[in-house]
Amino acid sequence: MDRAVLAKLVRYCKLLAVFLWAGCALCGHESTADVVLVTLKSDLLPELNRFELRAAFVGMPLKKNGLELHPLINRSDSEIYAAFLQKIMTMSRRNYERQLTLRTFQRGGAGLVGADTVDHLIKQMRLRRGTITFMPLDVASHFEELRIMQVLW
Repeated sequence: MDRAVLAKLVRYCKLLAVFLWAGCALCGHESTADVVLVTLKSDLLPELNRFELRAAFVGMPLKKNGLELHPLINRSDSEIYAAFLQKIMTMSRRNYERQLTLRTFQRGGAGLVGADTVDHLIKQMRLRRGTITFMPLDVASHFEELRIMQVLW
């Protein structure tokens, strides 16, 4: 075999190995980052189906067990927020924010509330019954007052 061809073959094998390693690393990261939907323990809310979850997080009024749901947008972890928008809302951040703005102007009112830190998120949840939000499982497990409603991914 020609030396140049052999060098190209080795280079392609190395490149393939890097891609395989990166793919395995991403798959491993994905499976360890469980994200859950949470509410306060005092709010006895059932699981939400995908339609109800999406409707709530675009600002549509929704009641479960006689309690109005108040979604709280968790922006404390930008990767989790982006994954939530992609996997659950099936929208880009730009489209999601546009949808929220449109709903706010159509219905009036203040729109959905968001939080940039976990502490602010928990404080906001304590202020209003029926508040739901998403967060990593390991974060949710640190707060005894939270109840995990369901695993999102």
